[in-house]
Amino acid sequence: KTILSLMFLLFTFGAIVSVYHVGIEQGIFSESLLCELGINNKVQNTEELLKTLENTPISCKEVTFTIFGLSLATFNAVLSTIISIILLKLIIKNE
Repeated sequence: KTILSLMFLLFTFGAIVSVYHVGIEQGIFSESLLCELGINNKVQNTEELLKTLENTPISCKEVTFTIFGLSLATFNAVLSTIISIILLKLIIKNE
């Protein structure tokens, strides 16, 4: 029961973070300072490009990979929520 409860908490936390990330992707929530996208258009050569890529944070709003039109954050939110519900039912059943 303790392991199921711990797993439930971890998957619930994962679902919350994933839903927040999907909200950022959809424009519901604003990006945090960690996710801001800085673009430098003054790159002249490959060395400057590498330096710019090293210093440029990745935007949380940009979806880089989709499956069936859904981002991986969306899949993570759905699967984490489903697993959390299953774990909650198992915890209740084992009481």
